[in-house]
Amino acid sequence: MSGLRLLKGALAGCIATGPMTVAMLLMHRLLPRQHRYELPPMIITRRLMGGKGPLARLGTNEHKGLTVLTHFGFGTAFGAVYALIPRQVPLPAAVRGVLFALCIWFGSYLGWIPAANILPPANKRPVQRNLLMIIAHVIWGAVLSVLLDRLDQDESSQREHSPYQNQEGTKHVKPAEPAKEPAEPAGPAVLATSPTPGPATGDRVGDDAPPGGGGPDLPGEWQAPE
Repeated sequence: MSGLRLLKGALAGCIATGPMTVAMLLMHRLLPRQHRYELPPMIITRRLMGGKGPLARLGTNEHKGLTVLTHFGFGTAFGAVYALIPRQVPLPAAVRGVLFALCIWFGSYLGWIPAANILPPANKRPVQRNLLMIIAHVIWGAVLSVLLDRLDQDESSQREHSPYQNQEGTKHVKPAEPAKEPAEPAGPAVLATSPTPGPATGDRVGDDAPPGGGGPDLPGEWQAPE
């Protein structure tokens, strides 16, 4: 598993916690008045701050800030955990993310949270509160999976268009060498030409040529009679 993919999963998980938090706050306003008490992240942070440690003396604003920090910290950490799931699982990205988020909700609100005496188990809590948290987790899982899938696609696209590929299992592409110009000849070209035939040595053309000479009769020239 590449460390880069873990970082991408953590980034996607942190970003996905944003719309999850907005949905939680909006749905919290729609709850019946008797169920509009603090949301689970606030309660969990307050219980974890219990005791005589320095966190127990934090004010209201500090408590809210710590709640936001721990809430986004959980989303970031579980985003990295989601990145460990093999991408070869034959399910759409959004479905994988939603199933992962529901597993987190089940393991938290029916698992370690009641085991640590922070909150009662989900089956003993109001249905509206459970639906709020389930929907919020579904939003987080869907956004997480879509973001991570997009980051993977961008990485693959950059790898395909890169002139050099240094990833394991890929071939190194060597840039094409520029075409070499043809070498100039060492010296001037010698043209092989046949000599132009001329009159044989000793032959005379014209008035001085003897009768029956080897040259052809030239028009317009007087030939001596035999």
